[in-house]
This record gives sequence, structure tokens and C-alpha cells, in this order.
Amino acid sequence: MRTRNIILAAAGAVAVGYVINRILQSRRDTPVFTDEQKDDKEVDTYIDDSFPASDPPSWSPGGSFH
Repeated sequence: MRTRNIILAAAGAVAVGYVINRILQSRRDTPVFTDEQKDDKEVDTYIDDSFPASDPPSWSPGGSFH
């Protein structure tokens, strides 16, 4: 019975350690932007969201009008 409790406690400690490691790793992988980089990112997002900004030009046969 005591051995079983020790094994369960060890398994629980390993599981908790794994979860903590994953949380810390995900925070480490999150990019940190400066204010200037945030502004650039925001502008890039607005540009991407606004494309295409207008309708494409209409097709014409290439001849001149009289």
C-alpha cells in the first residue's frame, strides 16, 4: 500500500511538472513586440484587411473610341 502511494505521488509530480513546463514553454515562444513593432503590425493588418481596396479594372478590347 505504501509503495502504491509513493508511485502515485511520483506520477502526480511528473504530471504537474509536465504541465508547468508546457505553460512556461508556451510563454517563452510568445513573441514580445515593442510599441513600434506593434504599430507596424497593426498597419500591416489594416493593409491586409483592406486588400483589394477597389474593384478590378473593367475589361476593354484595347481599341479607341470615336
